[in-house]
Amino acid sequence: MNTGKLDSTLTTLLSYGLCLFVVSYYVYPLDSSPKATFYAFVAFPVLLYGIYKLAELKIQAAFRLDTYSYLTMGLVLIILYIWLSYLWGTPGDYQPFVRQGKRAAEMFALLFAIGVTAHKRAFLIRPLFTAMFVIAVTHACILMPEGISKYGNSLDFRLMNPIDTGMVYGVALVIGMWRFLSEEPKVSLLYLAACLPLVVILFITKSRGPQLALVITALPIIFMHRKNWRRIIPVALAAIVLAVVLAIWTDVFQRIFSRGFDLSYRDQLWAVSIAQFLEYPIFGSGARLDMPIPIGDGFIHTHSHNLLLDVLRATGLVGFFLVATHNLIAFGRGAVSRDGDVNLWAMVFLFGFLCLMTNGGIPFTRPAHSWIAYWIPLGFVCFLLSSRHSHMCSAPNRLT
Repeated sequence: MNTGKLDSTLTTLLSYGLCLFVVSYYVYPLDSSPKATFYAFVAFPVLLYGIYKLAELKIQAAFRLDTYSYLTMGLVLIILYIWLSYLWGTPGDYQPFVRQGKRAAEMFALLFAIGVTAHKRAFLIRPLFTAMFVIAVTHACILMPEGISKYGNSLDFRLMNPIDTGMVYGVALVIGMWRFLSEEPKVSLLYLAACLPLVVILFITKSRGPQLALVITALPIIFMHRKNWRRIIPVALAAIVLAVVLAIWTDVFQRIFSRGFDLSYRDQLWAVSIAQFLEYPIFGSGARLDMPIPIGDGFIHTHSHNLLLDVLRATGLVGFFLVATHNLIAFGRGAVSRDGDVNLWAMVFLFGFLCLMTNGGIPFTRPAHSWIAYWIPLGFVCFLLSSRHSHMCSAPNRLT
């Protein structure tokens, strides 16, 4: 058997499967779960790849340990610690811990696929960005007529939680903004025009979290492309003129921003979450299958609508420090990297993280829409940094 050819085939299957899984977020309706595509395109190839490597006793050869291994190992520690917290979340009952082992395995499979792709098929990253953007724009054009006809009467023009729509399509919009500022002028104009359907989708969801996250994420993107600042001026002026015209002669802004600055119970959720954290400040109350947050009028929510607060109340200061420190370092390293692919994944992670700070929960879930905002960009940042550094270290020193 030609083991080299088999290794290459399995690596290709795994890497392309991961790309198909990521792109599927823009193919299927967001009121459906990405679980099936995950198992078909990621989990099954990972299983085949793992069996082959174990049979060849080469599982350690999948990745190289290097200076940035603390970032990739940090991902593993985050998952393991949250999983272990189920032990003290339900003292004496080990069934939740055992059942949640499946969740941990799913996330490890995702990270393994990202690691293999980053180290061995990194040339797929840029086409993946392009595919995500093109398919998102195409799907947005299909959705716009339905959304525009309903945005004045309902937030639910596509799915039960419109925040997921804003978050998933906001990721594509971040890619479009980046390409608008980084590509050649003619190509740049195409990206600018293609961004318009995504902007419309983001507006008609009336999802303020992704809208605010996009505005904040745009600032470092503009700063990183400040040499092309002249491209921004005509776009900004056109947007201002259009906004003034719409504000004077239509009621579109009144409808789109009809929710105003209402926090939708988030202030109460956050206050109760902090109170729950203070009961078990060091290690938290432990993760559980059911982590209710009771607020006024009998409402009970299942998560804090804030990723870090949910981590804090479930895993305490230990888990909070682990997640916050790792995420901050990974983002910082990714943002200052000299690799454009790493930079863009860092910006996608920033946008997704900000979205999850107003609607997220503890990052320990089955395959979900939040993965494209958190685990997928964070995994690519960490593994691409590791891959790029290992390649530099293995290359001959040209200065000698």
